Amino acid sequence: MLHISWKTPEVPEYNAEIHNPERVFALLCYRGIHYAKWVCIDVIMESPSWFISNPRKEDDQETD
Repeated sequence: MLHISWKTPEVPEYNAEIHNPERVFALLCYRGIHYAKWVCIDVIMESPSWFISNPRKEDDQETD
């Protein structure tokens, strides 16, 4: 049974040993399909930038 309340919930104090921000359980929706899964928040980037580079350009560096 689902319980909905308008009261503000009590938020526990942050404890680094208990709370792991790198992995969370998320409720997601994609094109009308709802699902739940574990999501890793800690993203490992192989390149130092989010910019997309053009391999055909020799002088393509980080552009603003």
